[in-house]
Amino acid sequence: MLYRRGKKGIWCYTFEFGGKRVHESSKSTSKTVAREAERSRRRQLEQSWNQITKRTLLPSFERAALDAIAQAPNPAILGAGSHQIPHQFAESENRRAANLQN
Repeated sequence: MLYRRGKKGIWCYTFEFGGKRVHESSKSTSKTVAREAERSRRRQLEQSWNQITKRTLLPSFERAALDAIAQAPNPAILGAGSHQIPHQFAESENRRAANLQN
């Protein structure tokens, strides 16, 4: 529920979540901003309550391979041909760029 408070007309919101009353100020004189602030706060509480975390994208194969090469204590562990990997990635990027231009 949205309502105005004080002489400056700051909008506040109140709602019930998890059996408790949440009463906060939007710190804005705009009703639209206050409505969005309430929606955002409710979403934040729901995500923390349900332990929802934002998923992150996995790194590209190229990035993961280069990181593995950089973190390898001994390049011989990666096997023969590992020294060619950065060169092969550069060639694939050049081909990809050429295809985009056509």
